[in-house]
Amino acid sequence: MIGNAFTTAALAATGLIFAQALAHKLRSPGRFAHSVREYDLLPAPLAVPAAAILILAELSALALIASAFANLSGGLSGRLGLAAAAGLLALYGLAMGVNLARRKFGLDCGCTSGQTPISAGLVMRNFAVAGLVSAAVLIGDFRPVGLTLGVPAGVALFLAYLITTQLVSNRVRGAAAGNSR
Repeated sequence: MIGNAFTTAALAATGLIFAQALAHKLRSPGRFAHSVREYDLLPAPLAVPAAAILILAELSALALIASAFANLSGGLSGRLGLAAAAGLLALYGLAMGVNLARRKFGLDCGCTSGQTPISAGLVMRNFAVAGLVSAAVLIGDFRPVGLTLGVPAGVALFLAYLITTQLVSNRVRGAAAGNSR
C-alpha cells in the first residue's frame, strides 16, 4: 500500500510539474527557445529545433503519465512517463549545472513563466525530484488502491516544488540585488 501511494504521488506530482512547465513553454515557445540558446550547449541554429524536441518530450512524458492515471492497472505507460520525466529533469539539472560551472549566473532556467535564474538550489531541486521519480519507477506499484492517499500527497509534493522554486529564485534575486549595491 505504501509503495502504491508513493507511486501514485509521484505520478500526480510529476504530471502537475510537467503540466505547469509546459503551459509556459506552449504559451511562449520562442521564449523557451531563447532560454535554450542562452544555455550555449548547442550551436545557435539548433536551439529552436532542440526546444521543439524538448517540448515534445515533455508532452510525451505528460501524456504517458496521464494515460497511467486513466488506466492505473497498466503500469507500462506510468513507468515510461516517469522514466522520461526523470531523464528530462536530470538533463535540465545537468544543463544548469554546466552553466553554473561556467559562471554564467543569471540565466533564466526556462522552467517557469517568470524569470527564474539558474542556481545550485534549482540543480538540487531537479536532481531530488528526478531521484524521487526514479524511485517510483523502480517501485512501480500502479494499482488504483493508492489514489486516496497518493493524489493528495502528489499535490502536496507539487506545491513543495513550487514553493522551493520560488524560495530559491527569491534568494538568488536577493543576492544579486545585494551585490549590485
